[in-house]
Amino acid sequence: VVSAASSLVAVHNGIVANPEELWALAGKTTELPVLDTQALIAYYDFLTQNNNIQECYRLLYEKIEGSASLALLNPHDNRLSLSTNTGSLYYVMNKDKTSLFFASEILFLDEILDDLQVQRSSIKYLSPSHAILVNKDGMQNFNFTDKASYGDLQSAGELNGDLISNDYSAPVSKSEAKNLY
Repeated sequence: VVSAASSLVAVHNGIVANPEELWALAGKTTELPVLDTQALIAYYDFLTQNNNIQECYRLLYEKIEGSASLALLNPHDNRLSLSTNTGSLYYVMNKDKTSLFFASEILFLDEILDDLQVQRSSIKYLSPSHAILVNKDGMQNFNFTDKASYGDLQSAGELNGDLISNDYSAPVSKSEAKNLY
């Protein structure tokens, strides 16, 4: 789903049982969209108007009734985020740390390990109530229910280059990602 308001690109796996509430909280008065993801993203867009990204996730997941594993690509600040309230999210970087792959089940990443030239132990699990933020300045893992874990994205590690390339393949920049855990 692409948000009309912010050009945010969203991939959502799960079922949101209260899209009507999220739609209303976002201040929307038009007909509720068919996809629950559209209501979820409308509410997220609304939250970004007055909150930092960590607080947006906390407030978003506080209101979600149901399950959500979410990938958001924000082209305005060149940032990728992955989040989950279920823990059904895994990710891995290729050998030279130029691309990040994610899936809701580890078996999907198992199928591409040889192509990525990495071992299965390289696959990371994103715990329930956690998110990772990735931009050219670093990577950060935080628990969105615990404000003390928010930290400073700038000090989370160094990445070189942009997340979004000119060929639209959206590779993640190089990083050792040593500060994820």
